[in-house]
Amino acid sequence: MADEERLLLDTPTVCKMVAKIKKGDQDNAADIARVEQELDDVSEKGLVVLNGQLRFY
Repeated sequence: MADEERLLLDTPTVCKMVAKIKKGDQDNAADIARVEQELDDVSEKGLVVLNGQLRFY
């Protein structure tokens, strides 16, 4: 995907899982693994949470 193209995921669950991943929450390991796989599927240079939305750049 070109640098100027952006994929926006307005998914509160994904935002919550990313926050838990950052906190090292192991209680939701299956959900975290699923979200990490989804994030891996989008091979981009960066990830930003803006206004509760995940933005891939």
